[in-house]
Amino acid sequence: MVVFCAMRTIIVLSVLLLAVSCGFAASGAAPEFAALYEAHHWFALRDALQAGDTPVFYRAAVEAVFNQSEAAERDLGAVIAAAPHGRDVYEAHTLLAGMYLRTGQYREALAQTEALLVETPDAADVKNILPLIRVLSGTPDQSVIWEQTSTVPIQILDGSLLLAVSTNGRAAHYALDTDSAVSLVSESEANRLGFTVREVATSIDGMSGKGMKPRVAVANTLTVGNVRLANVAFYVLPDTQPPFDGMPEGTRGILGIPVILALQTVRWRAKAQTLECAVPLKRTDIRQANLAFDGGSPVVQVNFQQEALEFSFDTGAQRTDLYPAFAKKFADLVKATGKKESHTLTGIDGSASFDSVVLPSVTLQAGGRDVVLKPAHVLLVEHNSASQWYFGNLGVDLLNQASSVTMDFHPMTLTLQ
Repeated sequence: MVVFCAMRTIIVLSVLLLAVSCGFAASGAAPEFAALYEAHHWFALRDALQAGDTPVFYRAAVEAVFNQSEAAERDLGAVIAAAPHGRDVYEAHTLLAGMYLRTGQYREALAQTEALLVETPDAADVKNILPLIRVLSGTPDQSVIWEQTSTVPIQILDGSLLLAVSTNGRAAHYALDTDSAVSLVSESEANRLGFTVREVATSIDGMSGKGMKPRVAVANTLTVGNVRLANVAFYVLPDTQPPFDGMPEGTRGILGIPVILALQTVRWRAKAQTLECAVPLKRTDIRQANLAFDGGSPVVQVNFQQEALEFSFDTGAQRTDLYPAFAKKFADLVKATGKKESHTLTGIDGSASFDSVVLPSVTLQAGGRDVVLKPAHVLLVEHNSASQWYFGNLGVDLLNQASSVTMDFHPMTLTLQ
């Protein structure tokens, strides 16, 4: 999700449909596993699987959402091979498609998405995303040409992180957005970079819930410090739409999760205005993970009043918001201290106002430390495809209360110091 230039612009691509479908129960599975899976409670599902025998599908699902790619490919492949048209197969293809999309492996993502339509020919969401994947699969997959640990300068503009990059040999400063499943540029920036822009019959879901139709381009090269990537896909949006309207030339770009994953461990210091990337990898242990993937978007586990809660994790959001699930779970707090309001959210598809409650402050524990949301806006209605699953959206206003922020998508950890 992207919030930029004092406006909250959220990108929740229809890739999220590839996270998990509803009403699913794996063959012969223990009911508690199925319930946790359907509710997107990835951390609780991981913990439940630590005891006793584990159904192979749920073990594979946990491997996929905690970015254990090799193990997930092996085990999800075994699920598909064991029963090519069984009840687990649609979900196995779904999880594989999400894995491949977030790493820019578009040919593999296309094969999994087409397999979904074989299983469920009338799946409208899959039909919507298929044209995008077909266009992207016509170019080489994103790849790493060169990678070495480096420190690069960042700018903090209206609370957003702008990272120094070079795209097709042209210098720029782009936002870093963990909740954008594909990177983005404006039409004028695409022209400046010499992109070939292609039409695609896909719609994407924004903050207002209205949706819009983007176009697609692929950068030959993108360089961040000593990390050089090839074939980086971008959505191309009009300059007249948020977040690009009013922005200066060379800043109308957003780096999404495929690029962020290629940067490996990322650590930034807002006050020093520096960012380290390609930091040597740590050993993976998902038992300690506080990050997970729901399709192409990361989720972070935070705590409030000794309760573990799932938030979408969004380095593109200037401001943290709380969702209807928070209002429901902590109804007494909301009733006692909240004041009714109409909260306006602005996204790539326009602005919309929603019934909400504002609380004086809420103290959360995230990444190993306390962070204070003051004031705290609590939405009372679901506004897009993500808000039904999570308790809120964790933005950079809380992250930058720490002196340093480290996100590592290999051990799947967020650390605030």
